[in-house]
Amino acid sequence: MCLSFRSAVEKLLDIQNDAKKWKAGPISISVATSLTDDNPKIINLSDTIGHGKYAPRKGKRNDNNCYWLPPSLHENNADIRQNLIHPMFVLACREAGFIVHAEYESKLQAIRFSCKRGKCHDEAKKRKYQADRPRNVRDPAQAPIPRKRKTQLPVKLPLNNDDDDNDNHDNDDDDNSICPFYFNVYWDEESKRWFLPHKQKGSLEHCGHMHI
Repeated sequence: MCLSFRSAVEKLLDIQNDAKKWKAGPISISVATSLTDDNPKIINLSDTIGHGKYAPRKGKRNDNNCYWLPPSLHENNADIRQNLIHPMFVLACREAGFIVHAEYESKLQAIRFSCKRGKCHDEAKKRKYQADRPRNVRDPAQAPIPRKRKTQLPVKLPLNNDDDDNDNHDNDDDDNSICPFYFNVYWDEESKRWFLPHKQKGSLEHCGHMHI
């Protein structure tokens, strides 16, 4: 009876761990029909993610390789990004069963949306690393004195220039504590429009947490 109960618990834990590795399903986003046609249409954002391709270069972006966000989003500043673009993708991902965190990368002129759990696990890992480090003090026997720390900015996830992109996220699958899901939304200075490449890098894989 004891062995049977133990086996059942182990099986339950295995099922739970398996449930923490999954692939994002459809993510519905409204975009313009084309660069010159403002009528909205719905696309599946997931179809654009995980192709291992760079975003189209400046001057080569068109309706054949880009989806354009609504023309009302014709500026690239913190207010537009935080109040209009972030909520659009955060809500769409929430409907798809997970929460994302947004960071702007000026070099790329892009917003990177990453799984929130990846960021949280990364911070927890860093705290554990700091706690395990030997203390370099005069008297190690003395307990550390608590200090008030200034509020820190969010830990920035690795964002690389597409022209020289080794993409650290590609190696995240080797570390099950970090959720590798991410995608980018780009700004095109020439047309003054935000866009999604038809095919971009990124990852649809989730790990370390369950589907909501």
